[in-house]
Amino acid sequence: MPARIKRHLRGALAWWSAGLLAALPERWATALVTPPDTVTVARQADKLVFSVYDGQSGELLEQRSMETGDTAAQAGVNRWLARRQRDLRLTLLLARDDILEKHLVYPPASAPELRALLAFEVERLTPFTREQVYFDYATSHRDEDNGRLHVDVYLALRQTVQQQLDGLRFLALTPTAVATDEAERAINLLPESARAAASPTARPLVLPGLLCLVLLITALYTPLLRYDALAAQLEEQVRHNRDRALQAQAHTAEQQLALERARFLSTRPRFPAPATQLLLELTRSLPDHTSVQQLVLRAGEVQVQGESAAAASIIGLIETSEYFEQVEFRSALTKSGQDGRERFHVAARLRQP
Repeated sequence: MPARIKRHLRGALAWWSAGLLAALPERWATALVTPPDTVTVARQADKLVFSVYDGQSGELLEQRSMETGDTAAQAGVNRWLARRQRDLRLTLLLARDDILEKHLVYPPASAPELRALLAFEVERLTPFTREQVYFDYATSHRDEDNGRLHVDVYLALRQTVQQQLDGLRFLALTPTAVATDEAERAINLLPESARAAASPTARPLVLPGLLCLVLLITALYTPLLRYDALAAQLEEQVRHNRDRALQAQAHTAEQQLALERARFLSTRPRFPAPATQLLLELTRSLPDHTSVQQLVLRAGEVQVQGESAAAASIIGLIETSEYFEQVEFRSALTKSGQDGRERFHVAARLRQP
């Protein structure tokens, strides 16, 4: 039977089972359903350490380790896992050094589209593209008073994850989750398409009744395959349109920022004349025996510092210009040396048109 049909049949069986259990009293449903045990595998130096945890209490039941590359030990681990319950879940634990953790803050309204927003943030948070990393997130807390949503993001290189997964190909079980044992909240770095939906295990006493439903499920589920393909196509269209909308939103924000900058520049105070024209006018006004050491041109004022053989006449010369007014010395005149030249510091207001 093709793997795709098997996957659909398992999904249909899980759906029907969940519906039947939901119709039962909670006490009965709890008695009929047993959560599957969880197995974690972590690399420690040259060893692989396998740990089995109880599906209900989370208590450590058993632990086993093996040297990497030990063929005999690989067969033993597979036999050991085969003795566990049928729908055992395997989680690969990465070392903390392989995980990059970031804390981000968003407005609460972004919660429904948070995964899509984080996909665009990957290239800003890391030197890698979205295609080069796996990521997952967990909401740490909501600050309703300040309108903030605090999110912890976990990222790992796709290449690193795949290398570790390739090292576990000898197992009969395929890891359905990739996480780290040091994370405060449960995460799964695998993309949703690679995750297996965890479902409770029905006790053998109810299996005969469920098997009686298989024929009915097969008859009813076959037409749904066509709708499943259509739903997948529509979901892809919605995802594509959502990505385009997010890109358009980011582009609009950039344009708004550029517009605000342009408005700021347009409202800044301007000189009554171009700076080159003001410099030319000062050059014409100052006498030939004057040397300028510093010139400061601000909005509404110009300051000149230098030396001149007749510094006292500079004020009158500058006041004759149509560009300057309120000319005054900012400091007393002082002798510069044996040549008799005087140091001066003159300030003048720019005449507004």
